[in-house]
Amino acid sequence: YALGGPFAPLKDFEYALLFLTPPTLIRFVAELLRTPFARLARMLSWIGIGGAAIVALPGLGVNLALLPAIEIFIVVCGAVAMVELYRARGTPEARILLLACAVALLLVGRDIAVDRGLVTGARITPLGFVAFGIGLFLSSGDHTLRLRRETEDLRQHLEDRVAERTRELALA
Repeated sequence: YALGGPFAPLKDFEYALLFLTPPTLIRFVAELLRTPFARLARMLSWIGIGGAAIVALPGLGVNLALLPAIEIFIVVCGAVAMVELYRARGTPEARILLLACAVALLLVGRDIAVDRGLVTGARITPLGFVAFGIGLFLSSGDHTLRLRRETEDLRQHLEDRVAERTRELALA
């Protein structure tokens, strides 16, 4: 409301972002963990892109009608992401993201319950996004640190491998 301007286009933009956020996060996590996600995760990404295109159409009627679908979509994407992260739990990055995703999903689920009148209280989904963002930063930092260590290890051992190969060639 503080942005001024027409309300409906801003709401259209917000709903489009709600559909685009899970596919974007799924793709980022898949790249970070260097693991292709299952076909279901890729399919959910395309559904999110299609949903964003639909809710970007003018008028809030479609958006309001799709709100329950958006909420279900976000929960399903979160659950699929958690399954994929659990599969990749051998990496420190996946363990951090699994915890962050669980916290975010719990908070989103609580706000869905608030929307449905099942519980009362303030909406706390933004805290879930903060938790997931912190998880992304921590896992990205761990990933970068691990890559730097691997690069340094390869660099140090490269000279040893070159000397060993030179000896092998000299003997042959």
